[in-house]
Amino acid sequence: MVGYRWTCNACSASNEANTDICAQCGCSATASGDDIARHIDPEGYKKKEAEKIYEASLARFLFSPFFLVLFALTGRLEMLGLLIISVVISVRANIELIKFNFSNMWFRRTFLTISALLTLLIFARIGFISDDSSLVGWIAFGIVLLLVITYYILFKSRRGKELFDRYYQKNGS
Repeated sequence: MVGYRWTCNACSASNEANTDICAQCGCSATASGDDIARHIDPEGYKKKEAEKIYEASLARFLFSPFFLVLFALTGRLEMLGLLIISVVISVRANIELIKFNFSNMWFRRTFLTISALLTLLIFARIGFISDDSSLVGWIAFGIVLLLVITYYILFKSRRGKELFDRYYQKNGS
């Protein structure tokens, strides 16, 4: 129980002391930020959470070829084996997401182009540029820049948002 008059963080209604539930909207006085967001807009909150899962799942697949080449070329075969097992498990867990996204030509081209560029950059670094070269920093900068551009294209661009919206509408989660 709250021992003083308080204002609900969800609806801004004033509430009496010694109550812990808002009289107007039913939100708890001790609700967390997530609880408040869920209470204000349940569908919007659900969609935001689904979007986080969507982004994390796609990021795993986007960077898999990059890490496969990295571990294969550096001789870290134990890491390569763990990565392959991880990719297989992820594919099985997210097969519907993969099928949906790869059925879209824009996504397929974008995904393959970005994966190929990341793989090419790491292959060029390991295969052709020595460790003491000034180009190492430029390659690292190029990789980071490509990752930022990738995030924008796949998740924040108009086409990326439209693709997520279609996926969300189809799957409802």
